[in-house]
Amino acid sequence: MRASVAGGLADRRFAFSRLHSLGRWPAEESIPGEPFCLLLLMSNNVEEQSVVETFAERSIRQGMRYFSVWGLEATWVEDIVDGVFERVRTIRDMASLVTTAHSDLDEAISFFKQDAIPPAESRPCHLWWVAAVGSDIDASLVRNLLGMKDEIERIDLEAL
Repeated sequence: MRASVAGGLADRRFAFSRLHSLGRWPAEESIPGEPFCLLLLMSNNVEEQSVVETFAERSIRQGMRYFSVWGLEATWVEDIVDGVFERVRTIRDMASLVTTAHSDLDEAISFFKQDAIPPAESRPCHLWWVAAVGSDIDASLVRNLLGMKDEIERIDLEAL
């Protein structure tokens, strides 16, 4: 499903997922929408470093080409993802992964919608994925912040 997005970018397929914990990110090698760009909304959720490292390795192996994070520990999470990428980049034959961290929710979603661009040498992202972890952020809020007219696609990560 292609989303109608105010201000253009209608070719981007946006989806939403909610997880109770980052540790629930699926271990499967293949997930819907690969390659994908991911905005992780962590709110007040704080995870152990090993949990963030496991998430980073899984998501990179699954085809993440762009990573953005919002929340109290956004910069810390971004640094971990960058470090894991350096260790696993040869597995996926990836030259680079773009990462950003944000402290303001509106700015994070606006940036993801308008300015997030995967590395030039990677395949285009097939999915622009927003995942809320351990928070009460829901699909309708994300849809409204993205300026979407249609319902946002939902992916149940915990069922994978």
